Amino acid sequence: MYKNYYFDLYGTLVDVVTNENKDEVWEKMILYYGYYGAVYTPEEMKDIFDKTKKKLLGLSSGPVPTINIEDVFYKLFKNKDIKPKKKYTKSVAKAFRMLTTESIHLIDGTREVLEKLKEDNKNVYIISNDQSLYGLSELKLLGVDKYFDDYYFASDMGISMPDENFMKKVLDESKGKAKESLIISNNLDKVIKSSSKMDSVFLYDTEDINVKNVSKYTIEKNNIRNILKVID
Repeated sequence: MYKNYYFDLYGTLVDVVTNENKDEVWEKMILYYGYYGAVYTPEEMKDIFDKTKKKLLGLSSGPVPTINIEDVFYKLFKNKDIKPKKKYTKSVAKAFRMLTTESIHLIDGTREVLEKLKEDNKNVYIISNDQSLYGLSELKLLGVDKYFDDYYFASDMGISMPDENFMKKVLDESKGKAKESLIISNNLDKVIKSSSKMDSVFLYDTEDINVKNVSKYTIEKNNIRNILKVID
């Protein structure tokens, strides 16, 4: 029925729990920066980190603010008169993600669904309002990056869902036709509603939620394998 499948990432295929407020995160981060001559206290670094994110979001153009997290980590170097190579900001961002991640795993049934789609020669994509640096690394970590034809992250595109320009750009770059494409997400307001021209699967995670008429298909999040019925 559909040729192109656009999956949201977190909460749809992958569950991740992070905590940026742990003291040990910032205690380790100041060591990393200190090795390059950017000396901070944990409190100072966290304060500047939060303020920099807020400032960059405020400078973001478009109806939905979007930033690339690497810019925040670069500013933390620059604030101490250090001009790092790009690979250093990528490395420190990955270290930060590692330190803040408390758990990460594929949602049950994810691999089975992706394998079936590829067996049927479907085009499979990631669409996400999150950071590509984190998302791509974690898809590799979980061993499912091989199933995707391409990835579309807000951090790279400079726009976020539900701005309809996001999916317009995705369809244009992936050469997909709206009537042949399906969006799959557990995020109703930001992702499912990002394109009125495409069919969608809303993955809901509470039994009592009113899911009628919010999407062409509604599937309980814990039963993601039911997407296979849509495929058939």
